[in-house]
Amino acid sequence: MQLGECQRGYAVLQVYPRGQGISSNYFSINSDKLSTKLALPEGDYYQGGYMDIIRMIGYIVTRPDIDSSRIAMVGTSQAGGISLAVTVLDSRIKAVVAHVPYLCNAGLTVTLPSSS
Repeated sequence: MQLGECQRGYAVLQVYPRGQGISSNYFSINSDKLSTKLALPEGDYYQGGYMDIIRMIGYIVTRPDIDSSRIAMVGTSQAGGISLAVTVLDSRIKAVVAHVPYLCNAGLTVTLPSSS
């Protein structure tokens, strides 16, 4: 998808979530992402993940070749959920596309019958 978007004239910055893909060289996950540090959320996996993306946006807006008034986010699954959360936190994002966003409407999912 990224190559196609680049060919259409969009600038794309792909980010791997913490501890996944090439980011595993810089951050390792030693426990469950969801339940670790829930009692004291400072340093929680997703808190850091959201800030990683916000810092990425901070980098993008410094580039003279980027129209910072037209920043969008696209993500699927975990990246979809992160995209929605970061869009709420950072007003520099003007559009978001979240494909099957992970952790959205979690209250409903626990009430659904098992698929097994």
